[in-house]
Amino acid sequence: MKRIWKEFSCIYDVSHALNLIGWGQERFPISCFLNSNNHNTDPYHRYQAVVAIGAKSEITSLGTDDFAQLKSWHSNHNDWLFGFFSYDLKNQVENLSSNNFDGIKMPLMHFFRPVVLCIFEKEYVKIGCIEG
Repeated sequence: MKRIWKEFSCIYDVSHALNLIGWGQERFPISCFLNSNNHNTDPYHRYQAVVAIGAKSEITSLGTDDFAQLKSWHSNHNDWLFGFFSYDLKNQVENLSSNNFDGIKMPLMHFFRPVVLCIFEKEYVKIGCIEG
């Protein structure tokens, strides 16, 4: 499914992003907030903040060949993905072994394709929603 984008004028304020997170938490069990903290001098700086809300689809570690599975999944969706890799995923890349205690049972990786994606720049916000 395709993401539809709309752009709106607004001067970025972190409260806008926090309000979106609050709205998202009432409707979806998953979200992500990335904030530049006004670190504008970095040559790679592009956005003030990015808010990803809801999971249209997601992938979680199966325990083997996770990088290849993620690459294939990303190729199928060709969209923004948000998530994490755990430290112990290194055991699939190199001949290493560790058995670190995980008291919260986190998977080796988890990524999601957001239903709603808000990209804040200095003077506007782009909001992308997946059809359906």
